[in-house]
Amino acid sequence: MPDSILIAATKKFNDVLDIALQQTSSKLFDKVNTKSGYVGESASVVDTLNAFALNRVSGVGKPVVPDSYSFDRRWIAPDMFTKYFLRDTFAALESSINPTSALTRGLVAAANRAKDDSIISAFFGDALTGKNGSTVTTWASEGSGQVVDQNVGGTASGLNVEKLKAARGILLKNDIDLDSTPVYIAYNAEADKDLLAEAQVISKEYAEKAVLKDGKIEYFMGFYFVHTERLLTDGTYRRIPVWTKDSIHFGTWMEPRVRIDERVDLEGHPIQIGLEAMWNATRTEPKGIVEIKIAE
Repeated sequence: MPDSILIAATKKFNDVLDIALQQTSSKLFDKVNTKSGYVGESASVVDTLNAFALNRVSGVGKPVVPDSYSFDRRWIAPDMFTKYFLRDTFAALESSINPTSALTRGLVAAANRAKDDSIISAFFGDALTGKNGSTVTTWASEGSGQVVDQNVGGTASGLNVEKLKAARGILLKNDIDLDSTPVYIAYNAEADKDLLAEAQVISKEYAEKAVLKDGKIEYFMGFYFVHTERLLTDGTYRRIPVWTKDSIHFGTWMEPRVRIDERVDLEGHPIQIGLEAMWNATRTEPKGIVEIKIAE
């Protein structure tokens, strides 16, 4: 098969994929900071100036002694994602090159799930820090004071109002401005069931306006609720993340791209469709993240 035909089909499929990706997105992607165009094996994401205090003047005429300051540098390294399929004929391939085909919709859905998984892993996973990104910083070391225990609001309990109050209190103690900073919480079906048993959620007596909107929890106690069934566990308890947008960074090295090749090494020379992408996410401001543990 002429290369020109494969090149044209590749361009057409990528154009279709771009349109489909623009029409839908992952559940968490627009709720974190994002940047594309990264190159290399790793990249420095942000330099956060560590807090310091001003010195009180204790006397006139004393010498000025400059102080030092330091940054918390965060890094990100890409993960690569691939998926390959074979089609028997070029005609079968052409039937897949449209925004509504099962293959296109499947590729888009898989890419969006992978993006959410990268973000979810970043909440409580290891972060690369230090001058050159060689230091591995765990959530246990920098987030130990930002975990709401599973026993808050009841022994080995699910998601409840007391846990939400505790998470809110941690953010306030960390000087997170809840009036100007959107705060999100991801929750699953079990957590949703737990909250729908809470009087403060289902009764109008506890709030100026109803919490439920069309039977769903969208906003409560300063948190925007985002449903996903992809949340991780610590081996025993489900880990519910609460975060500000600036606390997680999603970096893209390569947007999802399609490659189409003729497999002349296989009998019948089938057409191979391959999807490739490179991205990752990392924790950038740990003080803006809280972990809520819930029993299921």
